[in-house]
Amino acid sequence: MSRSRISKNEGKASSSAINVALFVLAISLSAYLFWTLRLRPGGTIAVEIRDVHHVPAAAGDLAGHNLLLITLDTTRADRLGCYGNRAIRTPNLDRLAAFGVFFTDVTAVSPTTMPSHASVMTGLYPSDHGVRANGLFPMGEQIETLAEVLQAAGYQTGAVVSAYVLDSQFGLAQGFDSYNDDFSEARATTDRYYLEYPATETTARALRWLEEVRDEPYFLWVHYFDPHPDYKPPAPFADTYVTNLYDGEIAYVDYALGTLLKQVDRARTLVTVVGDHGEGLGFHDEPTHGYLAYDSTMRVPWILYAENKLEGGLRCVRPVSQVDVAPLLLSLLGQEGMRPTELLDPAAAARPIYFEALNGALTYGWEPIYGVVVGKHKYIHGSKPELFDRSLDPHEKTNLFVAGDPKAETYHALVAKAFQNDLEQTPLPTVDLDSEKLKRLQALGYFADGVNSDVTSGAGAIPREVTSYLRRVELALHADKPPRDSIAELEAVIAEVPDFSPAWFALARIHGQAGNAEASEAAQMRDLQLRPNTVRTVYQLALLHSDHGRNEEALNLIEPVTRDYPGFVPARALAGAVLGRLGEYGKALDEFEAAFRLEPAHENVIRNMVFLGTKSGSTERVRRLFQAHLETHPDDEGVRIALTELTTTR
Repeated sequence: MSRSRISKNEGKASSSAINVALFVLAISLSAYLFWTLRLRPGGTIAVEIRDVHHVPAAAGDLAGHNLLLITLDTTRADRLGCYGNRAIRTPNLDRLAAFGVFFTDVTAVSPTTMPSHASVMTGLYPSDHGVRANGLFPMGEQIETLAEVLQAAGYQTGAVVSAYVLDSQFGLAQGFDSYNDDFSEARATTDRYYLEYPATETTARALRWLEEVRDEPYFLWVHYFDPHPDYKPPAPFADTYVTNLYDGEIAYVDYALGTLLKQVDRARTLVTVVGDHGEGLGFHDEPTHGYLAYDSTMRVPWILYAENKLEGGLRCVRPVSQVDVAPLLLSLLGQEGMRPTELLDPAAAARPIYFEALNGALTYGWEPIYGVVVGKHKYIHGSKPELFDRSLDPHEKTNLFVAGDPKAETYHALVAKAFQNDLEQTPLPTVDLDSEKLKRLQALGYFADGVNSDVTSGAGAIPREVTSYLRRVELALHADKPPRDSIAELEAVIAEVPDFSPAWFALARIHGQAGNAEASEAAQMRDLQLRPNTVRTVYQLALLHSDHGRNEEALNLIEPVTRDYPGFVPARALAGAVLGRLGEYGKALDEFEAAFRLEPAHENVIRNMVFLGTKSGSTERVRRLFQAHLETHPDDEGVRIALTELTTTR
C-alpha cells in the first residue's frame, strides 16, 4: 500500500526558493497537490489518502443501513475536484471521497445512459442484461435488479430519474415501489427523448419521497442528468464557469446534491455515487459521447461513504467496472443475491473489464466497438485494433498494437470469447422484432445493411476515422454562428466526404432555418438517397413542404410515418397541423390527442388541442382528456390553464 499526505494549502508561500521546493516535492510525491480537497471557499482540509486494492470491510458490516444511490449522467471522473480538477468546486462530492472510499479506475460498460445504468442495477454486462443502446433494448423482467433484491428484503424502494431516456418503459423500474419518471413538468428540448429536470428540481422530488418514508430501511436512487449537452447551468454557475459550462453543470449538480445530503441520516445510510459515462469534450475529435470508447467517455467516478462504518481516506486503485457496484452494495448490506463481490477480498486477483460502444453501428452502420481493460492495458477490437498503456499514456494517443504481439493476441482472445456472437452480427433490438419491424428500424437509421465500405460512405466506417467529420457537423449545427458560416462548414465537410449523410442532414436543417427552401429540399433528397426512407429525413422533408404551404405533399409523406411509427411525437403533431390546414379538424384532433397521450408537456400540442376541439365541436372530449390528465398530474399548470380556457368557451 502506498500513502500520500494531503496538506492544507494556505497559499502563503512567496519566495522563489519555497516555490521551487514545493514544485520538486510535487514531482516526487505526485499525489501531493493532486489530492488536496477543496471543501470550502478559500480553504482545504488535510486528509491522509491511502491506496488500496480492495474495500477493507466485511460482508454485512452495513446490515440494516439505508442505501442512497446517486448516478451522475455524462460525468467524467477527471472533472471532479476529488479526482484532480483544480478548476472546479465540488465540495460535497469531495467530502464523500475524503471520508470514504473512491475508485480511481472505473470503466463504464458503455458510453450511453441506459446500458450503463442497467449494469449498475444488475451487476451484469450489456451482453447479459440485454440493454445495448438507449430506447431500442428494454430490459427484460427476468433480469434481477438491485431494487428487487432489496425490496424482497423489506426495504422501501424509490427512484427519481431526471431524463426520459430512463423512463420506466425501458425496464429499470423493476423492484421500485415508487419510480418517479413523470416528465409532464420537465424542461423540454428539441427532442422528446431528452426531456429533463434540472438538479435542484430532482433533489426536491427526491426530498418529497424521503418525507413520505416512515419505516427504515429504504433504498433511494437519484439520477442527475445536467452535464448532458447542451451545457446550460443556472446562475451563479453559468457566470463562475463561463469558459467551461460543462464544469459549471457538474458544480451545479454538486450543489443540489449537498441539499439532499443534508436531509439524509448519514449515520445509518450507505451513500454511493457513480457515473454512467463521460463526455468527449473534443478528445479524439468526439465532442459528446456514444461513438468512441476512449477514457474521456468511459472513465467514471465511483464513491462509497458510510459515516463511522467504512474507513475513510481510501483510494481504490484496482480496475473495476460498473458491474461491480450492485454486488458490492448488497454484500455490505448483508443481502444475498447476484454474484459474489471480489472487492472485499484483498487476495482476489484482478479480472478483465469489458466494454462496448454501439451507437455508431446502430445509427450509421459503422464498425461496432468492443474492448477489454486488463490492468494498465486497454485493447479496442476492430479492423484496425488499438492497444494502450494507460499508465504511461492516460489520454490514449499512442497505439501500441502490433499484429502477432502475444499480449495483443491474448486480449483479442478475451474479447472474442466475451463477445463471440456480437462479433458476427451487430446486436438486434429486443422490442418484439419480426422481419417487418427490423426493416422499420433500419428505416429509422439505427441499422445499415451490414455491408462494409470505405470511410466516405459512412457504412462500415471505423468510428475514430469519421468522428472528426461528425464533430464538425455538430459544431456547425449547434455553434452560435450565422447560418452562412454553418453552411460553409458543412459544404466543406461534404467536399471531403461527399456521401457523409450526417452532413447532408445537417445542411438541410440549416438551409431550412435560413429560409433557403430549395437548397434545404435538395440536401434532404440527397440524404434520402444515402439512407432511403430514413424516418427523420422523411419527417424533415414533410415539414419543409408544410412550411411552404404544400400540405398535400406533406401529408403524403407524413401519414406512412405516423402509421408505422405511432410513437414518433413530432410526426403526429405535424400530421395534425397539416390536417387542420386542410380542414380535416376531427382527424387533426386525433393526431394531437395521440401526441398528447405520449407527451403531455408540449405547449404546442396543448394549444392545438384547444383550437381543434373548438373548431370541430369536440370541446367536451378535450375537456375530459385534460381532466383525466390532471387527476394524475395535478401540478401541470399548462394543462390546467388550457382546461380553464376550454371551460370559458363552452
